Amino acid sequence: MISKKLHKLIYQSTEAGYTLMESMVAMVLVSILAVSISPMLGFWVASRVQARRVELGAVAARAYIDGVRAEVINHPDFYLTNPTLLGEGADVSTLVCEQNNDYCTQPTLTNQGQFFCVNNDDTSGCQVDSATDIVLHVGSFSPSGAFYQLDSNNNPRYELGYKLDVRAYQAAAFSEPGKLLRSSSTKSQVSRVSGLADKKAPLVEISTEITTGETNYFELENLLQ
Repeated sequence: MISKKLHKLIYQSTEAGYTLMESMVAMVLVSILAVSISPMLGFWVASRVQARRVELGAVAARAYIDGVRAEVINHPDFYLTNPTLLGEGADVSTLVCEQNNDYCTQPTLTNQGQFFCVNNDDTSGCQVDSATDIVLHVGSFSPSGAFYQLDSNNNPRYELGYKLDVRAYQAAAFSEPGKLLRSSSTKSQVSRVSGLADKKAPLVEISTEITTGETNYFELENLLQ
């Protein structure tokens, strides 16, 4: 009599063959890929943050100009030299801006305009550690000597009209002593388009004319030159 032997069927796993070495190689490849992508991702995030700052700076500058034209905001201190021709920015240190949408008490400048706080967060005033607060460097200038004939309050004759220069900076630009950058600076031009922006570079720069009912044709012509 022939007896039948039952053979045990052995099933081979589809995952057989993946060794520890292969797993380690895969982990290394994934790590290399992650490291190569990280700088690009970081630069993209930084660029988005900088774009948001520029947007806030533009809104703040336009709102300030509208406020001055509507006489809701007082006229700014003056420049003795055309600010668009200056090669470097103001030398600043401590920032003291305790009121929302008002002129700062520090830094103080002599014949170089002044600073204006635009608060964009829940803390009153502008602070150097704020990610959204904007500080405007503003000033008036006129090529007409009559503009600088000061009145009894030592104010120029704003009613004759003047050029208004506005530069928007992030509040962090005042966290360390030093000169603010201007558009004439190559470093400043690179910063505004780069995600790795220099915090002392201007976000936005606007120059416009402020006129009143007393601004005559000849004075307006001088302003537009």
